[in-house]
Amino acid sequence: MKRKSELQRYALIIAGIIHLRVIFDMIVEPQHLNLMTALFSVVIYLTILSPGLILNILSYRTNSRVLTLLASMAYFNSSLYLSLVMMWLIIPGILCFYSFISMRKKKLTDNPFLNP
Repeated sequence: MKRKSELQRYALIIAGIIHLRVIFDMIVEPQHLNLMTALFSVVIYLTILSPGLILNILSYRTNSRVLTLLASMAYFNSSLYLSLVMMWLIIPGILCFYSFISMRKKKLTDNPFLNP
Protein backbone atom coordinates (compact mmCIF):
# COMPACT_ATOMS: atom_id res chain seq x y z
CA MET A 1 0.00 0.00 0.00
CA LYS A 2 1.23 3.47 -0.85
CA ARG A 3 1.91 5.96 1.86
CA LYS A 4 -0.59 8.76 2.24
CA SER A 5 1.87 11.43 1.14
CA GLU A 6 2.49 9.59 -2.13
CA LEU A 7 -1.23 9.37 -2.86
CA GLN A 8 -1.64 13.07 -2.15
CA ARG A 9 1.38 13.83 -4.35
CA TYR A 10 -0.14 11.85 -7.23
CA ALA A 11 -3.42 13.71 -6.74
CA LEU A 12 -1.54 17.02 -6.85
CA ILE A 13 0.23 16.09 -10.08
CA ILE A 14 -2.94 14.95 -11.85
CA ALA A 15 -4.99 17.93 -10.67
CA GLY A 16 -2.19 20.35 -11.57
CA ILE A 17 -2.02 18.99 -15.12
CA ILE A 18 -5.80 19.25 -15.52
CA HIS A 19 -5.85 22.82 -14.20
CA LEU A 20 -2.95 23.85 -16.45
CA ARG A 21 -4.68 22.39 -19.49
CA VAL A 22 -7.89 24.30 -18.79
CA ILE A 23 -5.97 27.55 -18.17
CA PHE A 24 -3.97 26.98 -21.37
CA ASP A 25 -7.21 26.54 -23.31
CA MET A 26 -8.65 29.69 -21.77
CA ILE A 27 -5.66 31.91 -22.62
CA VAL A 28 -4.33 30.49 -25.88
CA GLU A 29 -7.53 29.71 -27.73
CA PRO A 30 -10.25 32.10 -26.60
CA GLN A 31 -12.20 32.21 -29.86
CA HIS A 32 -14.34 35.22 -29.08
CA LEU A 33 -12.55 36.69 -26.04
CA ASN A 34 -9.93 39.39 -25.87
CA LEU A 35 -7.00 39.16 -23.46
CA MET A 36 -8.67 40.99 -20.55
CA THR A 37 -11.79 38.85 -20.56
CA ALA A 38 -9.65 35.72 -20.91
CA LEU A 39 -7.61 36.72 -17.84
CA PHE A 40 -10.81 37.57 -15.97
CA SER A 41 -12.22 34.15 -16.79
CA VAL A 42 -8.99 32.51 -15.55
CA VAL A 43 -9.26 34.39 -12.25
CA ILE A 44 -12.88 33.30 -11.83
CA TYR A 45 -11.91 29.73 -12.74
CA LEU A 46 -9.14 29.68 -10.14
CA THR A 47 -11.43 31.15 -7.50
CA ILE A 48 -14.31 28.74 -8.02
CA LEU A 49 -12.60 25.51 -9.06
CA SER A 50 -9.19 25.61 -7.37
CA PRO A 51 -10.09 25.08 -3.72
CA GLY A 52 -9.51 21.35 -4.21
CA LEU A 53 -5.99 22.00 -5.44
CA ILE A 54 -5.27 24.48 -2.66
CA LEU A 55 -6.66 22.15 0.02
CA ASN A 56 -4.65 19.28 -1.46
CA ILE A 57 -1.45 21.33 -1.20
CA LEU A 58 -2.24 22.23 2.41
CA SER A 59 -3.12 18.64 3.35
CA TYR A 60 0.07 17.37 1.72
CA ARG A 61 2.17 19.86 3.70
CA THR A 62 0.42 19.44 7.06
CA ASN A 63 -0.55 15.75 6.75
CA SER A 64 -4.03 16.54 8.07
CA ARG A 65 -6.95 14.13 7.73
CA VAL A 66 -9.58 16.86 7.74
CA LEU A 67 -7.88 18.83 4.96
CA THR A 68 -7.51 15.65 2.93
CA LEU A 69 -11.23 14.92 3.22
CA LEU A 70 -12.08 18.53 2.32
CA ALA A 71 -9.78 18.35 -0.71
CA SER A 72 -11.50 15.16 -1.83
CA MET A 73 -14.93 16.74 -1.51
CA ALA A 74 -13.77 19.88 -3.33
CA TYR A 75 -12.41 17.76 -6.21
CA PHE A 76 -15.71 15.89 -6.46
CA ASN A 77 -17.59 19.20 -6.45
CA SER A 78 -15.28 20.70 -9.09
CA SER A 79 -15.69 17.68 -11.35
CA LEU A 80 -19.36 18.58 -11.82
CA TYR A 81 -18.61 21.98 -13.41
CA LEU A 82 -17.86 23.27 -16.87
CA SER A 83 -16.64 20.59 -19.25
CA LEU A 84 -15.64 17.00 -19.77
CA VAL A 85 -12.05 17.92 -18.97
CA MET A 86 -13.04 18.80 -15.41
CA MET A 87 -14.62 15.38 -15.03
CA TRP A 88 -11.07 14.02 -14.73
CA LEU A 89 -10.87 15.66 -11.28
CA ILE A 90 -12.69 12.60 -10.00
CA ILE A 91 -9.33 10.77 -10.09
CA PRO A 92 -7.53 13.13 -7.65
CA GLY A 93 -10.71 13.13 -5.55
CA ILE A 94 -10.59 9.35 -5.29
CA LEU A 95 -6.87 9.44 -4.46
CA CYS A 96 -7.45 12.00 -1.71
CA PHE A 97 -10.38 10.03 -0.32
CA TYR A 98 -8.33 6.82 -0.27
CA SER A 99 -5.54 8.72 1.43
CA PHE A 100 -8.04 9.98 4.01
CA ILE A 101 -9.25 6.43 4.68
CA SER A 102 -5.72 5.07 5.01
CA MET A 103 -4.58 7.79 7.43
CA ARG A 104 -4.76 6.84 11.05
CA LYS A 105 -6.35 9.12 13.58
CA LYS A 106 -4.02 10.99 15.86
CA LYS A 107 -4.27 9.93 19.47
CA LEU A 108 -4.27 12.34 22.36
CA THR A 109 -0.87 10.96 23.38
CA ASP A 110 0.57 12.18 20.05
CA ASN A 111 0.00 15.77 21.13
CA PRO A 112 3.24 17.13 22.67
CA PHE A 113 1.35 19.72 24.70
CA LEU A 114 -0.80 17.16 26.51
CA ASN A 115 1.94 14.60 27.07
CA PRO A 116 5.13 16.23 28.46
